[in-house]
Amino acid sequence: MIPIINGDIFESDCDIIMHQVNCKGVMGSGVAKQVKDRYPEVYKYYKSICMAHKKSEDLLGKCQFVYAFNPKLNRFIQIVNIFGQDNFAYDGQIYTNYDALKRALLAAREEITKSFDESELKNIKIGVPYLMSCYRGGGDWGIVSNMLETIFGDLNISYYKLDLQ
Repeated sequence: MIPIINGDIFESDCDIIMHQVNCKGVMGSGVAKQVKDRYPEVYKYYKSICMAHKKSEDLLGKCQFVYAFNPKLNRFIQIVNIFGQDNFAYDGQIYTNYDALKRALLAAREEITKSFDESELKNIKIGVPYLMSCYRGGGDWGIVSNMLETIFGDLNISYYKLDLQ
């Protein structure tokens, strides 16, 4: 099982932070907004790839790796934008596209495993926001967590749960 860590993913020592984004070029809430605020260069590349696609749904199922400097760690980390939803809102509807999410996660897994040798891979820390694709995207955590467990369960991955109370 993937462990749940109580804390801010952005204050962690993760080498890779994965989060779901929409295909419209908007990082207006949730973890995506925090990425935009903390790492404007990530937003710039995200916005650029969204604008380059005439049909936003063409991005569904893709992922985008962007290097960003983490001042707390005094080194670069990778932010992975997972294109698992075309549109966005916070109205109780389901915006997460499970097929696209799975394809994007598999693509991210492939990129991660080919970027590091076996000994490095064991030490790479991957962070995922707890309830990724669910809180803002409306997805079902049982489905999403099972997907993450199946695809990344053998790697050093953790969920980060920020208690705002």
